[in-house]
Amino acid sequence: MSENVEREASRMASVLIVHEDNGLGRLFAVVLEQGGHLAVACKRVDEMASWIAKRGRPDLVITHLGVGYSAEHNMASRVMDELNRLECDSPVVVVTGGGLDGGVVRALTRRGVRSFIALPYGNVRDTLSMLVAGFGKGERGERHEG
Repeated sequence: MSENVEREASRMASVLIVHEDNGLGRLFAVVLEQGGHLAVACKRVDEMASWIAKRGRPDLVITHLGVGYSAEHNMASRVMDELNRLECDSPVVVVTGGGLDGGVVRALTRRGVRSFIALPYGNVRDTLSMLVAGFGKGERGERHEG
């Protein structure tokens, strides 16, 4: 019995979701929790920083670009700045409901974002499961060079 518990714990990833739309961030967290992962939705970057200060490095950070974003000003850039300040090397994945501007992708890749996913909102569970499988529990994945 304890062998099964240990096996399950080794598959569980800790995931922080940093999304200004708390409803959508919470949806992501619920879907990941249903998959057996520890998932926490943060509406602001300072909430993410507080979680990391208390609990340590998450296995994955999922964020988005935000409303009215540009290459220099977006939620993902703020997340990367804070992770760098905290010396936290967790992989970061940017999800978006639409297309990505090449300049934004290049700027964020230079900052350390690992991957960009155009999220098919009709299939959130499968997309989030794929992200955790690729980046959770210490796997690093590949950078997208947009």
